Amino acid sequence: MIRAVVFDMFETLVTLFEGRTYFGENIAADIGVDPLEFRKEWNSTEKDRSTGKYTIEEALKTVFERLGVCSEEKAELAAKKRRQALSDTFSAIPGESLQLLKKLKANGIKIGLVTNTFSDERDFIRESPLFPYFDAALISFDQGICKPDRELFRRVTELLDVSPGECLYVGDGGSGELYAAREAGMHPLQCTWFHERAFEPHIPCRLLDEFEHADHPFDVLDHLSFGKAARGNIVLVGMPASGKSTVGIILAKILGMDFIDSDILLQQREGKKLREIIESEGVDGFLKCEEETLLSINVTDTVIATGGSAVYSEKAMHYLKRRSDICYLEVLKEELVKRLDDIKQRGVVLRKNEDFDGMFAARKALYEKYADVTVSEKGHTLEETVQEVLRQTKNAARKRKLPAGKRQGGGV
Repeated sequence: MIRAVVFDMFETLVTLFEGRTYFGENIAADIGVDPLEFRKEWNSTEKDRSTGKYTIEEALKTVFERLGVCSEEKAELAAKKRRQALSDTFSAIPGESLQLLKKLKANGIKIGLVTNTFSDERDFIRESPLFPYFDAALISFDQGICKPDRELFRRVTELLDVSPGECLYVGDGGSGELYAAREAGMHPLQCTWFHERAFEPHIPCRLLDEFEHADHPFDVLDHLSFGKAARGNIVLVGMPASGKSTVGIILAKILGMDFIDSDILLQQREGKKLREIIESEGVDGFLKCEEETLLSINVTDTVIATGGSAVYSEKAMHYLKRRSDICYLEVLKEELVKRLDDIKQRGVVLRKNEDFDGMFAARKALYEKYADVTVSEKGHTLEETVQEVLRQTKNAARKRKLPAGKRQGGGV
């Protein structure tokens, strides 16, 4: 069981490729030297910069002296521009990074940091809103050693009071960190969500097929035994006109959660109404577009109302089910006939030669297959249906012995 998650910092929780970037070629341009010559000398000081031998100002002066261009003003200028770039990085901390750390904390997971960092980067990390979430923060500049030294990984597990096998290590892979984490006995996970931002020659690490990947920060939760519960999502499935969107909006308001209507999201992505997508793409094309839309949803603490045909995608339903509680809003066929006065106008998917009865039977079986809980609307008002969804999803959470959270605490 994972009891702790240990993170890298750059290209994991924050990215240097944000706002005013300032890399070696930029410093070289400012001081008037060949970028290749600068990079050679600059790289030769990396370990000393990372382990506390040089502050960033001292390292700059040392390199400038070797290049024959040393001056106090040039060193101050380069150090200032580095701080400006770092200010942009830490002023744009992704909301998902903070949400992920909050989620881990709320669910009793210890959080560590192991990062190779220079003096200026260390200062920004310590002053950032991320820092209070770390139960143990091992910054190479302070530790006197840097990744991939396994001693850093030993120290962090000792401080967190967990065994290496109880640790998930999350990083972009730079400095050989994933290999070191694996050799130390941790479970390494390569994060890829910032990968497309990097450009040559500043790509910290290529994609490594030998490690599992996380394409979104919230994917980290899926590697925990209670990941589904920690996500806190509720997905509503059911026939068209079963009231999924209406129930979902009220649920989200009561529970203090976000709300997504996948039909609206699909229309926004395609720039067309549902019936127009069916007319232009055909049923199979529509279902493909719908599947892609559902697979793009990566959230926490969100009520998601799906289109009635969402269950035709096994891939999308398994994706949602791993991350959410699935609630089937069941409505009687007779009642549905009253509500669906114009199937085509509503953009309801009917397969070739399929009539209403065939659609109803096929979908009902799929709703029941994927549902974690089923709420019958028979004889219930809208308010009573919402109350029953609340009751059943809370019961499902209680059975999994969820820690206290939004869904347990939501009043009606």
